[in-house]
Order: sequence, then structure tokens, then C-alpha cells
Amino acid sequence: MFDLPDHLAPKADPALIAQDERHFAAMAQSLAQLTAELSDRLDAARRAPGGKGRQAVDRDEEVRRLTARLCEVAISAGSTPKLPRLRM
Repeated sequence: MFDLPDHLAPKADPALIAQDERHFAAMAQSLAQLTAELSDRLDAARRAPGGKGRQAVDRDEEVRRLTARLCEVAISAGSTPKLPRLRM
């Protein structure tokens, strides 16, 4: 996992890093679940009728909020967000 210099090689002992690997796996699973949930909510918000007036503004704000949150999650997971182009 890590490219350590020779004098730090003992720190790569699997017994020492096993807890970190479990923690990273749990974080990855949590981020994947959050991404799926946000994607589903964003899809639903985009499919929802826009309505008129305040209802349309509220829907558009929710789409933007979910899109921003999805980008934040993707970036924190170390990936580049791949979102469709928004039509304005």
C-alpha cells in the first residue's frame, strides 16, 4: 500500500496496518453507499415536476444542492465527479 524507504520497512508489517486497512475499507464502503443514495435522490429530484414559481425554484435549488454534495463526496473519495451537463 505504501512505498516506504528501507529504514521504515518494519512499519509495513501487516499486523500493524491491518486496522488501517479495515478502516479504509469501511470508509470506501460508506462513500459508495452515500454516492448511491445521493445519486438516487438527484435522479428523483430531476424527474420531479418543476411546477411554477416558488415550487420550481425549490426544486432547482434541491437539484443544485444534491449535485454539489455528490461532487464533494466524489472529490473526497479521490475521484473526478462525472455529472451530466445541467440544462439551464
